[in-house]
Amino acid sequence: MPKKSFSVLDLIGLPEEQSRLMLYLVDNGAQSSEKLANILNLSSTELESILKILMENGFIVISSKGLYEANMGKRNTQSSDKKKRNSSFMDGLLDSLIDMDDD
Repeated sequence: MPKKSFSVLDLIGLPEEQSRLMLYLVDNGAQSSEKLANILNLSSTELESILKILMENGFIVISSKGLYEANMGKRNTQSSDKKKRNSSFMDGLLDSLIDMDDD
């Protein structure tokens, strides 16, 4: 079953071409397949393959205008107790990274 939406952390580990496409959509909003192929220097066949994989996995959706867009959002797939544990872990991790950056 495809994801309802994804977070930026889900982009870690995607193959390079999929990651490039996702980052472009996140930065630039919904785009036509023609524009994506031109901007990312991909053939229409390569692009179609990448789009298909990303759509099957819930990373992108097609808008009502026929444009491809990132399916960003917060997933709600965990129990509330697990969310609290993950949230506090992530808060601590982010605080540590921020503290490292301040040094």
